[in-house]
Amino acid sequence: LADLRETELGDDFRAPLFLAATYGQLGRQQEAAKALDDLAKVWKLPNSQLRSELIERHAQTEGLTDHLLDGLVKAGLDLGS
Repeated sequence: LADLRETELGDDFRAPLFLAATYGQLGRQQEAAKALDDLAKVWKLPNSQLRSELIERHAQTEGLTDHLLDGLVKAGLDLGS
């Protein structure tokens, strides 16, 4: 987590997404909220499109995608918009 937090990816949404999902799963709400703020700066599509983006390009399996999305919801992300 420490290495990922320090990684500068510019407009790449993956680092804040993975951090928010991880912190959400761990129940670390303060860090999750910061990562969600960072995600909002780079993810310009509706949150409802995260699932298809993850399956098509990144997580590539429904199980991993579901786990990541569950972490994002626990972090406080509304996937309905």
